[in-house]
Amino acid sequence: MAKALLRCRRCLELFEIVYWPMLVEETRLPTGVDVVLVTGFAGSIEDVERLRKIMHGVKLLVSVGCCALNGGVFAVRGLRVVPPAVLQPKGTPLVRVPGCPPQLEMLETILSRVAVQLGRDVETEGGMSSRR
Repeated sequence: MAKALLRCRRCLELFEIVYWPMLVEETRLPTGVDVVLVTGFAGSIEDVERLRKIMHGVKLLVSVGCCALNGGVFAVRGLRVVPPAVLQPKGTPLVRVPGCPPQLEMLETILSRVAVQLGRDVETEGGMSSRR
């Protein structure tokens, strides 16, 4: 999943990454973020607590891939997993990006729409600017 996101140059241009332990040096949990994009699932109590803290006060939750949506193959195998979509704060919209892994084009399209929804200027394929 991380590989797909890193290949999605357009996705990386639309949003600032403030917390991704494997990619960004910052290890403190962020507060006051607009969008939480989650891949994978919570497999421990610590994971659940970390996700709850990060999701507090967000405008939008984006669950990327089968594991984030329903636990994926791990849930099918009977492992105890908590899909982040289950932890969605009340009143926070959830955007679902299906797939294992999701198609790059689908991820780009969805994240572009999210950016427009948040009032960001997004260039379309024809070079035109799009803003809601």
